[in-house]
Amino acid sequence: MINTINMVIAAATRLEITEAGLQFFLDEIHKSLANGRDGKLVVITGPPGNGATHILKQLSLRYPDKYLRLNHDYFSYALNFTERVADALGVLQPELGLRRTPRYILEMVKCSGRTIMIDDFDACVASIDGVARLREGLINFIAGIAEAKILVATKNNKFIKALIRPPLDQVQFFSVPGLLSPNAAVSFAGMYSQSLASILEVKVEVVACENFKSLPVGDMVAVIQVAMTAAMTRNNVKLDLSLVAKETDSYELTRFLEFASPYR
Repeated sequence: MINTINMVIAAATRLEITEAGLQFFLDEIHKSLANGRDGKLVVITGPPGNGATHILKQLSLRYPDKYLRLNHDYFSYALNFTERVADALGVLQPELGLRRTPRYILEMVKCSGRTIMIDDFDACVASIDGVARLREGLINFIAGIAEAKILVATKNNKFIKALIRPPLDQVQFFSVPGLLSPNAAVSFAGMYSQSLASILEVKVEVVACENFKSLPVGDMVAVIQVAMTAAMTRNNVKLDLSLVAKETDSYELTRFLEFASPYR
C-alpha cells in the first residue's frame, strides 16, 4: 500500500502540474480582456512558480497583434516608458524628439487595440517608495490613455491593497492556480491522469467526473493522484474520481481517501 502511494507521488513530481492547467486560465483571461472596449486593469496573482509568466508569454505568442509584453522597468520614468513603448510598437523616431510626443505614442497604443502586459511586477516595489512610484506610473499611464487595457503579474500580494485605490480600484483579479470550471476540470482530469498513467506505465479510463463542480487546480491534482492510487491498489483500469472507497480497500487507503478528498 505504501509503495503504491510512493509510486504515484514520485510519478506526479515529474509532471508540469501548473503549466498543464494554465491553458484554461489563459483562455479565461483573454476572454475577459477581449470583452468590451473600455479600459481595464487585470492582475494575475499567486505564489512563486504559479505560471503567471508562462501565461503572459503564451498570450503574446498566440495573439501577437493583441498584446504588447513589457517588463517592469518600462515604468522607471515617464519619458523612458514612452520611448520604449514606441520602440516596441515599431514607431520610434528619436530625431523627432519624443519629449513632445508622449501622448501621441500612448494614443497609438490605444488605436492598436493592444493590451499592455507587465511581467515581474514585484520588482517595482523593491524600495520603500516602490508602491508610490508604481501607483504614479500606472495613474499617469491610464490618464494618458483612458481606454488602456493592462495585464500585470505579481507573486507578492502584500502591496496589492496599497496599490489598488482610486483611480486604480476597478481591477479584476485572477488567482493562479485558481478554480477550474466544470468543463475545464473534466478536460484537465483526462489530460493529467493520462500523463500520470503513462509515467506509471499503466492504462486507465477516467470515470465519474462528469458532475464535477469548480475546483482549484491543486485539489483536482490531489483527487486524480488519490484515484490513481486506488485504481492501482484495486488492480483496476477504471480511474474513479468519485473517490468512493470500497469494502475491499485497506484501512490505510480509506483513510487516505477521506483525508485527500475535497468533498470530505
